[in-house]
Amino acid sequence: MVCLPSTPYALVVKAKPTDTSLPHKFRVKVDEMFHDSAIVEIERLDSTSGWDWMSLTFQFTIYTSDNIGDDWYRPGNGYLYKLLPDKKTQRLARDACEELGGWLIIYGEINNTVRDKIRNQYDQLNANSKRYWIGLTDIDKEGEWIWDDWTPVASQQMRWKEGEPNDSNRKENCVVSEIQKGWFDMQCNLNGKKFYTLCERPDLKLKNN
Repeated sequence: MVCLPSTPYALVVKAKPTDTSLPHKFRVKVDEMFHDSAIVEIERLDSTSGWDWMSLTFQFTIYTSDNIGDDWYRPGNGYLYKLLPDKKTQRLARDACEELGGWLIIYGEINNTVRDKIRNQYDQLNANSKRYWIGLTDIDKEGEWIWDDWTPVASQQMRWKEGEPNDSNRKENCVVSEIQKGWFDMQCNLNGKKFYTLCERPDLKLKNN
């Protein structure tokens, strides 16, 4: 339980097994928020394995205000977007987004309409071979691609460029996206190369209208 001075504007929750070797995946929905607590619904996404008991790890992101400035792009899908300068590691990119109350792009990346709007908003992304980090990795288990909200990527969401993922030198566990071509698996820590950081966070003004 977290004590707050007032009921938060929004709450984002994700859950996964504490033992990351387990295959179980979950989606968490916030049903109701109170002054000092919240009711959440946990949906199991896998259906082929059981358990007697399981320890889960939760991560809570609590938003107490919708005052974030006017430099985020609002395409109308319930999320906001901001393009940040190039980062040479996925971790640096993710940390930069988390400092702004967000994460590397997930939901806008898998929505064709939103992705087109983002392309029109940020001319830099239209240039040839301009890529940006997205919130997708197979760090925990090779070949099992997981979004940063801890849910598995669905087949209909995939945008792999032909020949990808190729896991060059068995070191490519992160993903960058190129608007025109699709996804490329990439080393999470690069020497010399840098990619844009495209952050995503909830659109709290839209949520509370």
